[in-house]
Amino acid sequence: MIIYLGQCIIDFGGIAHYFIGGLASLFEKEVFALILSLGYVSVCWLFLYFLYKQKVFLKI
Repeated sequence: MIIYLGQCIIDFGGIAHYFIGGLASLFEKEVFALILSLGYVSVCWLFLYFLYKQKVFLKI
């Protein structure tokens, strides 16, 4: 649930494009979109992993 709230606050797509955009631009536009999508998922996962390691949990 925290990832849904985090997407409103943090621009995960911009972060993925910043780190992976240069590499992805070397490929065709279909592969470019795939690489950026995988980068987006990776950034979201790393954010959640960081929160897990810090023992930050959302209790309802």
